[in-house]
Amino acid sequence: MGSAAILPETEVRYPIEGANGQLTVNLSALSRNYAKLSTLVAPAQAAAVVKADAYGLGAERVCSALYVSSCRHFFVAQFDEAVKLRPVLAADAKVFVLIGLQPGYEEACA
Repeated sequence: MGSAAILPETEVRYPIEGANGQLTVNLSALSRNYAKLSTLVAPAQAAAVVKADAYGLGAERVCSALYVSSCRHFFVAQFDEAVKLRPVLAADAKVFVLIGLQPGYEEACA
């Protein structure tokens, strides 16, 4: 996957090498969709699955946009993804690792 060409603040485009299409992500629309979903599941808490760098969309940008929409729970697949994401999230956000803590990461997790 190539690097992102940042467009207006609410859009990110990711060209894929060799592809003749382009993916455009409207972060404002993503935030609105999260806000709508969270009202539909209330009183339960909605969460965002942002594993694999938010499925290639850029976890930092996606999580930042969702945080503004009151998302406080984020799921990643691997512990190293959580380590990378933790510094960009506020203290009240929680990051969950879907596959659990692998042996050897106990001290780093604590």
